[in-house]
Amino acid sequence: MNIKALSVERRDQTWTFFHLGAVLLILALYLFFLFSPIHDYKIGFVLINPLTIALTSVFLFRSQGKFTWDTVILCAFCLWYGCTCVLNGNYYLLDNNGATLCLGLVLASVVFYQTPAMLSQDKRKRFLSLFLHIFAITLGALAWIGVIATYTGQAFVSPFTGLTLGGNSASRLTLFHIHPNMAATFFLIGLCMLFYLAMQTKKKSLWIPYLLGLLGFYLAIALTGSRTIYILTSLCAGAFAFLLLHKRLSRSSKWIGWLSSIGIWLTVAALLFGGFSLITQLMNAHIAARKAAVISQISEELPEKKAKKEIKAQTRSIKPLSERPIMADIATLTGRTAIYQTVIPVLEARPQTLWIGTAREDFMKLPNEILLAQSGKDKIAQANHMHNLFLQVLLITGLPGLLLVIVFVVILAVQSFRLFFLGKEEAPLPMKALVVLPCVLLLNCMLEPYVFVENNLVNLIFFFSSGAVMIYAKELLPPFFKSKRAAA
Repeated sequence: MNIKALSVERRDQTWTFFHLGAVLLILALYLFFLFSPIHDYKIGFVLINPLTIALTSVFLFRSQGKFTWDTVILCAFCLWYGCTCVLNGNYYLLDNNGATLCLGLVLASVVFYQTPAMLSQDKRKRFLSLFLHIFAITLGALAWIGVIATYTGQAFVSPFTGLTLGGNSASRLTLFHIHPNMAATFFLIGLCMLFYLAMQTKKKSLWIPYLLGLLGFYLAIALTGSRTIYILTSLCAGAFAFLLLHKRLSRSSKWIGWLSSIGIWLTVAALLFGGFSLITQLMNAHIAARKAAVISQISEELPEKKAKKEIKAQTRSIKPLSERPIMADIATLTGRTAIYQTVIPVLEARPQTLWIGTAREDFMKLPNEILLAQSGKDKIAQANHMHNLFLQVLLITGLPGLLLVIVFVVILAVQSFRLFFLGKEEAPLPMKALVVLPCVLLLNCMLEPYVFVENNLVNLIFFFSSGAVMIYAKELLPPFFKSKRAAA
């Protein structure tokens, strides 16, 4: 190897090391923002945004114009998203944090998405393990803190902002300032990561911590009351059981193996799904017993009149968990279908939305006005988003943005399906287990749009895991279309 080639190799290693270090730093900061959301904008503006620009610039320079189709699609979507902001009046990307949202999209869909592809298989495996351990350990600790805080009734208080985790002041487990549905999504991500790590490890000493982590995530999800995540968690667990047992069950007969594996998938999913309701009932029984003990103690220590006031004050914050029947409002998806039906009237009222979308701060204005008119009331609860990824992308970026997203999702879904059902000899179980994470996040986005047009931790995890799945699929799967030159 000549001196010039050695110099180039060392430079590439230096940039790769810088890239990986920056990605881990940004992950750590986004996890810190869970505890202290007030620092999100400040640290993002001072540190994360400049890092995003630097990492993207280096990636584009090192690529030298050689991009895969999925990368082209994502870069095109980022550019179009910025164009729609300008076309809708946010000329300098200053209104409603336009620049931060654009850079957040670039950070997720370019920087995090490309990270797994930068590494060899061995280095990728080690970096994936480090990345997933950081997230899983942090969220696993928060899951157990939330479960214990709910059981004891003593909420955990963030030392940075005073926000609370757990306790009995709310009917659903929240993650500080985060809505229970999104908190459940974080716990589901952690659960999928631990399944991957458990399948990957050869150290039996780690199985107990992994099992405790899985149990903590499962209990925490049950306490959030998110029925969508109940279903997705059950399906995920069934998928992992399928991966573990399908090969063994297919030894005697292929058809018996498939039928048995699918039966196990559905059985595991049904058992775990039923367990969510049982956990909620047991926790509510414990909360009711604790509340009765408080009432009994106060009644014995104080006169009747004073006792009534004291009981009311002491038990005001002891609320049972919400026991939401799974079939309740299933026809309307808990009111979501009414939001979906506003899309056509919105496009009729503002036809340019179909082509250039709507300003970020205004995209829910017309849907909420339509919902208010349809209700016949003076005031209704305002919807913050469209509760569907594709509809939200359509309203924000128009039809061009929607088509780009659909194409990428189709490519990811097809490659994920092919990798998941690849033979064990061709694809190890951990690689197949990794497929579950981006797929389950996409399914969740059919009701809660957390990716593509959002700047959040879920978006980063989605694109990072999607990038890992795509690079493994490219390495292990034959291409769909072979050129004549390659065939010859």
